[in-house]
Amino acid sequence: MFYNLKQATAKLLHPLLKYLINFNPNTLTMSSLIFSLCAGLCLFLSKIPVYLILATPFILLRMAMNVLDGLLARQKGISSPKGEAFSEMTDRFSDLALLLGITFSGYTDKILCLSATISVLIVSYIGILGKAVGANRQFGGFLGKVDRMVYISLAAIIQFILIRLKIILPIFNLLMAFFIFGSIITFIQRASSINKEL
Repeated sequence: MFYNLKQATAKLLHPLLKYLINFNPNTLTMSSLIFSLCAGLCLFLSKIPVYLILATPFILLRMAMNVLDGLLARQKGISSPKGEAFSEMTDRFSDLALLLGITFSGYTDKILCLSATISVLIVSYIGILGKAVGANRQFGGFLGKVDRMVYISLAAIIQFILIRLKIILPIFNLLMAFFIFGSIITFIQRASSINKEL
């Protein structure tokens, strides 16, 4: 749903490449994972409300590094299957860091969160599966990676505001339920797309 945001971000960040040209793209990929771990830790500690706000810039930095590593690899002409595999692997660990941070934040039902985590990982798998069987890598659908990052950021900000207003509302539980629902739709969309290509 927000995938076009990634394209707009790529244009916005493109001028930064001249400052990163001496870096290895894998360094940016690893930075993305580190920022995700920081965001996950903030979410885990978010019973102290300020950490809800601190999680958001780390999530945004993860998204930025996700865009820049690919741009840099193409700029330097060193895109490779090995780099793509490394990016996919760190993305899965990044997703886990954020979702497990929410799971153990104290705001949520753990079974619901773990179900959402499994759903998200299955959607990511079906995206990779497309390329493995001869179709394109599937990025689209109702609930892609960019969508999840936007929704987690918004949920953290809303939860912070509600705490300040002393309003009790299970924002993260609602988000996890939405992730399960959105993952089912996205799975169907991506599976259908792969089927049409094959």
